[in-house]
Amino acid sequence: MNEQTHKLVSEAFALADVVSFPALSLAYTLADQQLMKSGQWDPNDPTLLINRIKSILFRIDPDDLPDFEEGWRAEILWFWHHHAISYAIWKAKDRCLAQKYATQALMYQGISQAPGRGIPNMITRLLDLLVHDKVAEAKVYADGWPADMDEAERETGMDLIRQYEAGQFF
Repeated sequence: MNEQTHKLVSEAFALADVVSFPALSLAYTLADQQLMKSGQWDPNDPTLLINRIKSILFRIDPDDLPDFEEGWRAEILWFWHHHAISYAIWKAKDRCLAQKYATQALMYQGISQAPGRGIPNMITRLLDLLVHDKVAEAKVYADGWPADMDEAERETGMDLIRQYEAGQFF
């Protein structure tokens, strides 16, 4: 890890008062969930912890991190972009922005798929299909979800398809 990367990693850890990437991910997730529940999640507010962490992690050269740490970095960036899709759909009402965030979220989701880890979330891909107006493909995708999938995630997916078909996106 070069000096610049070390400085950025230390800065991110200090913001969340943690000493490791797994702990940073947990701190990020707790802050993210609180903002989502309160309706205050906003990608444009530079004072929010989630945006400050995202900004730092985005400036880190992923090739300068060990695979384990890059997986955690990518997971946090995936989560930020995953929720940014929702912001673009329901708050900004901006299809192009939602498409951009969806593409980025899928990229980070793929990067974070380290051996024994990964992000099993199926909603990101579903949102990507819907914001690109591929509703038929979204239905086929959702119909193919595993039987042992979390019921809440499955219901969320079906609800998203219904909302899209009812014209409630954008």
